[in-house]
Amino acid sequence: MKNLKSNPVSLPLPPCSKTLYKGFEGGEVCTSEQDGKFLVIIDESALADILPDEFEGMELTRVIEFTSESERSAYLLKRFGPKS
Repeated sequence: MKNLKSNPVSLPLPPCSKTLYKGFEGGEVCTSEQDGKFLVIIDESALADILPDEFEGMELTRVIEFTSESERSAYLLKRFGPKS
């Protein structure tokens, strides 16, 4: 598993290529595939408007890359529970 730093502006995926896995207050978890990699996109950018100024510049969107779909599925199930 490789954690790739990203942010909403530089995220290399158009919105239509993501599949919602689970939504939660303040964000969402999506999946995608790109260049043979299986991705989990954790987007908490909805929190940006309510965070105090000292959190400005905080990374609110993360992309985690997996080498197989089964590895990604196991991570999602353990971290976020079943797909909703």
